[in-house]
Amino acid sequence: MEERNNFATAEEKNVEDVIFLTYRGNEECRKNVWYLDTGASNHMSGLKELFMDLDETIKGEVTFGDSSKIPVKGKGMFNNFKIAMTKEFEMTDIGEMSYFLGVEVKQMEDGIFMSQRKYAEQILSQFRMKDCNPVAIPVETGVELRIDSNRKSVNPTLYKSMVESLRYLTFTQPNITYAVGSVNRYTERPKQDHFNAAKRILRYVRGTSCWILAFDRLSEESKAGRIAKE
Repeated sequence: MEERNNFATAEEKNVEDVIFLTYRGNEECRKNVWYLDTGASNHMSGLKELFMDLDETIKGEVTFGDSSKIPVKGKGMFNNFKIAMTKEFEMTDIGEMSYFLGVEVKQMEDGIFMSQRKYAEQILSQFRMKDCNPVAIPVETGVELRIDSNRKSVNPTLYKSMVESLRYLTFTQPNITYAVGSVNRYTERPKQDHFNAAKRILRYVRGTSCWILAFDRLSEESKAGRIAKE
């Protein structure tokens, strides 16, 4: 079925001098409120959810080719990625991410901040370390771990679970990456000294669980992130 195409101009001069629009839709749809997209092509849309920012103080009217008018209730930028995804997949926009798989995310004007505080507290409780004394560094100086250690063997399942939990924590605590990598070498036949080293990392986590990974806006450090106290 053929549908009409219309040419639209903005009645109010402070909105835009001229706006070009190719419109396809039914008569009922044209009675809705419209919003102006100030992107490269200056389109209009009746779907408020498609804008990543929207100034609703902008008011005006748009006149179609048949002299009918529709009110303009705002102007903003389209989120092109969101539009492309909704065309390709069935999806629902539930707003900005705040929590995902144990990672807390805060998206603010000055940057993006991520933390695994709750997850850290969870694994400390899991391995009965929530009341342990914290240490200042995750690796004990002067201690060398060896695969041929003659110390007593420990439960490999428990050891592997502890190390894997610590590995996931490196997502927001890259400062323990080296220490976790060191104990990760001995998951097949862990010994008591390897286990003590893993427990020391948990003691370090006990004192740094409130630290966050920060990506500051308009900062050179934002490319790699930085560790900061919450």
